[in-house]
Amino acid sequence: MIKLRAQICARHLDFGVVPKTSKEKAQNFCLGVLNIGQKGEEVAVSDNKNPNIKALGKLLRREQILCEAVRANGGEDEDLDLIEKDAILSHVIASLIVKASRENKNIIRFLLPAILIQPPWATKLLEDTESQFVWQEVIVDLVEFIEPGEAPHVDGITMISRSKKKGDLAGNRAFQFFSSNPQFILKGWKKFDLIFPGTIWHNSKDDRYVQHLFWSGGQLNRDYSCSLDGSFSSDCRVVRIRKAD
Repeated sequence: MIKLRAQICARHLDFGVVPKTSKEKAQNFCLGVLNIGQKGEEVAVSDNKNPNIKALGKLLRREQILCEAVRANGGEDEDLDLIEKDAILSHVIASLIVKASRENKNIIRFLLPAILIQPPWATKLLEDTESQFVWQEVIVDLVEFIEPGEAPHVDGITMISRSKKKGDLAGNRAFQFFSSNPQFILKGWKKFDLIFPGTIWHNSKDDRYVQHLFWSGGQLNRDYSCSLDGSFSSDCRVVRIRKAD
């Protein structure tokens, strides 16, 4: 298996992923690193000074993931040779990767927790539409609610009614998940205020509140009491939720 992995990495090196070198030298270099084992792969990934080592680390990681996936489906490492021998197969694999990548650029998958955390000021739970998804893998994405040509602000009720026409809305559980795991939030989402109106709370004055996340100075800020009596601008996006396929 080590020899196979060295050959695969050497071919990538020879094809110009990193500065060109002879095929024999590339394979020997890869074989030397791979013989070190997992330690060698970690060194390859973490060494940022040598572009050859850095590129090799990425190749090793991708190739290892592919090998493990093949084995998990009952195949052998040698089955990967079909990628070379069958041009149609390689194009099918490539198209699947590209399709999945494009579909996943604007969505996030995670397991929705079951616990609903009530804010200390809340006296009543008015709505909790995301409860149907607890302990399930879910997909969340963002929804716009400002219509073309209108003023850049709408009230909270309008925001929610328009967003509901586009699907179920994420609430307190999703808010808590992202609050605790901000690394899952996509880079493109950080320019928006993220609203989670799937859970609506009342306070002692019967005011209605939802929760939202926003960025300021590069830091994630958590708003546990975002009033629906306020206005919501075009800088806001509602977080929509659905069960993963």
